[in-house]
Amino acid sequence: MTRRVRLGVLFVMTVGIMFVISGCGATNGVEQEATGSTVAKPATDDGRDSALVAYEVAKAALEEASPGGLLLSAGTQGVALADLPSTWSFIFLVPDTGHLWRVVVDHGNATAPEDLGRSRVPIDASTALDLNVVSVWAEQAITMARAVAAGTGEVPPNVMIMGGFMEIPGVKGGDSVYSIWKIAFTQGSSMQGAREFTVNMVDGQILEVTE
Repeated sequence: MTRRVRLGVLFVMTVGIMFVISGCGATNGVEQEATGSTVAKPATDDGRDSALVAYEVAKAALEEASPGGLLLSAGTQGVALADLPSTWSFIFLVPDTGHLWRVVVDHGNATAPEDLGRSRVPIDASTALDLNVVSVWAEQAITMARAVAAGTGEVPPNVMIMGGFMEIPGVKGGDSVYSIWKIAFTQGSSMQGAREFTVNMVDGQILEVTE
């Protein structure tokens, strides 16, 4: 089911949540592979660019550095200048230490896990979403939202997406992102004129975000 809702500029607010709680600075807003380009590029279709496959690669890399991490958020590092992203950024919470870790996976290859330190706000690991109930992963959400958007007007070619896998009480917008993919289709690396959607990870419900 698709319906239009008035939620305000929700996406811009929530994409920075994970950086706010860890005290980290945001990236330059554009994926590294897209440097110097403003034209959408297709992702490879051999499976390695799947967000779920990338998550498994990231999780395996983290286990070597700090075992026991639980997925807190997943998405692009910024605006992906591609029809579908091939670079995914994952933030994990390690309950035993309270530290957050970031792992970036590009074309199926993980960077060295980065220790972001302790969260600035308490996060209850018991709220971690059971990944077995996630029926829609990031690239599927993008494809679904793009199809809906195409039926109601022009769809900018590039995309930004973020999803939350734990509740983050006390952080503005922290609850609204839980179990939701937030998607923005944009021209180039600018958010001006973006079309924004949310896709429920569990039941696949799509909502278009409007002012």
